[in-house]
Amino acid sequence: MSGTKVTVTDEQNDMIDRLEATGAFRVLRAIEAPQLEPGTLRPTERIAIIVDTETTGLDLRDDEVVEIGIVAITYDQSDNFVRVIGLFEGLREPDNPMSPDAINITGLSPEMLKGKTINQAALRDIVEKASLVIAHNAAFDRPMCEKLHPAFAEKAWACSATEIPWRTLGYEGAKLGYLLYQSGLFHKGHRALEDCYALLSVLNVPQKKSEMNGLQLLLRSARQTRVLLEATAPFELRAFFKNRGFRWRSHPVRRWIKEVSEVESETEVEEIRRLRSPNVEVRLMRLTAFDRYKAAAY
Repeated sequence: MSGTKVTVTDEQNDMIDRLEATGAFRVLRAIEAPQLEPGTLRPTERIAIIVDTETTGLDLRDDEVVEIGIVAITYDQSDNFVRVIGLFEGLREPDNPMSPDAINITGLSPEMLKGKTINQAALRDIVEKASLVIAHNAAFDRPMCEKLHPAFAEKAWACSATEIPWRTLGYEGAKLGYLLYQSGLFHKGHRALEDCYALLSVLNVPQKKSEMNGLQLLLRSARQTRVLLEATAPFELRAFFKNRGFRWRSHPVRRWIKEVSEVESETEVEEIRRLRSPNVEVRLMRLTAFDRYKAAAY
């Protein structure tokens, strides 16, 4: 499967320039399915896969993957995108029905999924070759993918939504729709493979406030060890933890959690100790990209 190149004429480009010069218009460009360039891996290339899933709902324990899309890319020694070397997509009929919200968002109906199964051998093949798995909500996609195939559990993961400082780069938020719009792009659907194409496009947009693009920033982040802070505390201290950016988790243990750099972890622990509360306990867990976003860790 190869992408379809959309040709924009000189006349159309001139029209776009004149419209945008008025200040009253902004023209968005449709993302394009990437050209597939398979072939022997060059000595300077490494493989990453961009993954997106569509599911029956948002419960990590009970809901299931109904669609998966994967774009396999290579990057060079400078973490620049080189080429797309593989594509994968698959549908599966779930054991339990999709929620109405999931049907509306994805456009996948029970009839479209009837009798469908995902080719497990082909899925394993494309995953096992990757050095890194990229997802735009890895805390959700990693547990879901690990339920789908065990090959995902052994891989390093990176989250393009949380590990790239999008607001510092000038974006209003980290949702894929925001990133596309503010990059002057749009895509036509919310299916898994389309979202992978969209994320690849956003990761390669040159940034005005950084010499590195999104992909380079993400790969740099993935190489860093992070620290997951877990705190148990009385209810009356909830404002303190909320104000410091901790998130509340009730499963499997009730606790406040926050992921920070190793340097930031020292500051956070010191601030918690200043509470001088005997009922507060803090646990630190160092995480590499191989550990991050596992359901057990979060």
